[in-house]
Amino acid sequence: MIEGTRARKIHQRFAFNINFEVLAMNIAHAIRNWWRNRRLMHYGLRAAELNDVDFILAEVLAGTHAGHYVAQQQESLRAMLTDVIQLHKYARRSDNAPMEILFARLWIYGAERDNTVGFLLVSETEPGSAICQHELYMMGVRRDRRGTGHGQQLLRLCLSAYRDMVLYARCLPCSDTMFHLLKRNHFQHFQTMRQGTRALVWRQNKIADSLLDFATENGISCHTVV
Repeated sequence: MIEGTRARKIHQRFAFNINFEVLAMNIAHAIRNWWRNRRLMHYGLRAAELNDVDFILAEVLAGTHAGHYVAQQQESLRAMLTDVIQLHKYARRSDNAPMEILFARLWIYGAERDNTVGFLLVSETEPGSAICQHELYMMGVRRDRRGTGHGQQLLRLCLSAYRDMVLYARCLPCSDTMFHLLKRNHFQHFQTMRQGTRALVWRQNKIADSLLDFATENGISCHTVV
């Protein structure tokens, strides 16, 4: 009887130690998340300028090498980024289709003392669709700043800025991290295209539906899938 009581006390003490360690780990994790989120509050978006082109170009070329972007010639990409910054538009030519001019905006993500952490390019899905829908065309965070919450913060700022729109995104097969980030933020995966490119869509509220209805009634070219 005495041995049984002693064994129960040892088991209870052991269980208490385990529970205390788990509690301490959870508290430490919560403090780290709180501190990280507090720090990220200082980061935001600003309109890209011409002196940001080299930074964005280097990030896109590195991402292209890793399979995250469709390959483009460097000078063509530089010209495209310059057009978006200066004119808020760029030219796109699809296979066997005439050239299209699309409205687009290019943003830099950063803070006052850390002002080039990432970038964001958002464009029309097709000419005239800016009233109701856009595509998250390119998004990236510097390699040395990844894994610290900046991707989530950049996407959150993007969704806040375009909260009244329908947003589309396409992820190449190598972009699993981006794909799962979009899924965690309520993008719906609706199609897997040839060669494994995955298409997603995000819609925040009924304002987006109203804009789509308005565009349809007024002959503005917008399409939706969900």
